[in-house]
Amino acid sequence: MGIIIKQSINNSIITYIGIGIGAINVLWLFPKYLNLEEIGLLRLIIDIPMLLAFFTQIGASSLSDRFYSHFKDGNKNNGFLFLILFYPLIGFILFAIGFIALKSVWANIYMEKSAILIDYFNFILPLTFFMMYIFIFEAYLRANFNISVSSFLREVFLRLFFTVVVILYHMNLINLDGMVYLYVISYATSLLFLVLYTKKINLLDVRPDFTLFNKSKVKEMGIYVLYLIPGVAGTMIISKIDSLMLGSMEGLTNVAVYSLAFFIGTVVEVPRKSLSMISIPLLSTASQENDVAKIDELYKKNSLIQLAAGMLIFLLIWINVDDLLSLIPKAETFSEGKYVILFIGLSKLFEMATSINGEIIQFSKYYRYNIGFVIALSILTVGANFIFIPIFSINGAALALLLNIILMNILKTIVVWNKIGVQPFSGKMIHIILFGILVCLLFSLLNYKADTILLTLLVIALKSLFIGILFVFVLLKFNVSDDISATMQKMFSKIPLLKK
Repeated sequence: MGIIIKQSINNSIITYIGIGIGAINVLWLFPKYLNLEEIGLLRLIIDIPMLLAFFTQIGASSLSDRFYSHFKDGNKNNGFLFLILFYPLIGFILFAIGFIALKSVWANIYMEKSAILIDYFNFILPLTFFMMYIFIFEAYLRANFNISVSSFLREVFLRLFFTVVVILYHMNLINLDGMVYLYVISYATSLLFLVLYTKKINLLDVRPDFTLFNKSKVKEMGIYVLYLIPGVAGTMIISKIDSLMLGSMEGLTNVAVYSLAFFIGTVVEVPRKSLSMISIPLLSTASQENDVAKIDELYKKNSLIQLAAGMLIFLLIWINVDDLLSLIPKAETFSEGKYVILFIGLSKLFEMATSINGEIIQFSKYYRYNIGFVIALSILTVGANFIFIPIFSINGAALALLLNIILMNILKTIVVWNKIGVQPFSGKMIHIILFGILVCLLFSLLNYKADTILLTLLVIALKSLFIGILFVFVLLKFNVSDDISATMQKMFSKIPLLKK
């Protein structure tokens, strides 16, 4: 687990730098210089291609996670990279034909509430293409235990690019069309960097080589993809359908408010992304060797560490939520997203408590189970949004997501426990959960509201410092996690004032 902690910390540093840039963009720059309809448009211009890219790649990135180790030989991939780059291109061409043919259907979905989106539909195809190959190269690098560069491009480079684009728009150097064009260019540039970096580290071997592609292996990979695609598609529908349905049912203004609140809520899951990405190659190896003890260790430690990290971030957000929202331009409008933040934050926290259950199923012989309940849950998610959005608007979309993520992860946990004999929970989780409940109850009794920006920032800083110190004390006092305690003690030993 040491390699997971070390690489996760390095990746988290990059991610949190990106979170800082994203926070400036989403919480201040976008609300200040863009109107709500423009913010909603830019959100959908990204969300729609991202959803479609997971369909068009036809499981290529997941193939890399599961099967790359079978073909890897030093820096050689024995034709594997050629495979995962070539066949998704066929999927994209077929999709492009269907997308163009059904353009009028898409237009009818968004015409009433988000008509401006129709003017920018031509940008969806190139964005889908670039995102598709970005996902594939990220998975290929991840399979080679290399995630820093792809994380930097996704978390830092793209967000800095968006910062510059909005500033150019504010200075009247570009118009809305130019802003969307530059969004497309940013993803094209990110893909180019990934290709060049892969070449630099001598992993860009795209020569076709079918030596290791025997009949049984091709059959195994084909069956895996056929079973995987519906599961991946369902997962993406569950995670993206909320903003897409809000755009068609409520309009781009509500998408803007929802996207800001959603961004704040998803900050909770940042450690999960790092831990899960690093765990995937280790989990893949353990699954191939049928090392149940190793899988159990990865599962429990991931869940405990992710819950601890997620709980701290959730508390820091929720106890400061009113103060944070008051600092945002157009605060009165964006404050309507307060309970979206709560629901999204809780959904991510539950997801972190069950950690890598989906990955365990994916790498096991029971990966077919992913299909049934993910398809069912994607249908339930669409249905829940149809029910809750007209009643509760943006809060309804967030509530639907929360309920479905809880249900999905309960089902995954049951499958893993029943079929593999491992489960994520441990008694030490109780300390973390009780701490979270007590902190929320304590701060719910406090009703102090600062009346200046400087005082608001001071209140946020003091509350956060108090919670942080108290949380570290609880973790160390009860030795909630040996890995966390060892990491903290190592960090403290480097601080001159804390050295013995």
